[in-house]
Amino acid sequence: MEYISARITRVPGVSTSYFVPDIANHVPHMGITWDSRVKLRPKEASDLLKDSQPSIVIGSGEERPGLTMTAFMLQPGEHKIVAEQLEKLLKQHA
Repeated sequence: MEYISARITRVPGVSTSYFVPDIANHVPHMGITWDSRVKLRPKEASDLLKDSQPSIVIGSGEERPGLTMTAFMLQPGEHKIVAEQLEKLLKQHA
């Protein structure tokens, strides 16, 4: 998740934070938020990522503002794909 964070926080207004929920097997999660410079709602971002190629499923605003992800199910190298797609999406709307 550090790699993904480093890529997407290059977009002005985007920030990340880490937390471990009380449930979900105590797996570390990363929250992704942005300020008004990025003209995109979290649900919209999640839907666009889900509909992209490859499809990327990231939670949007159920428990926290912004997007929420974990690397629990990523296979080796997939973190680079997620980072590239997220960075591209956030830049397109900045």
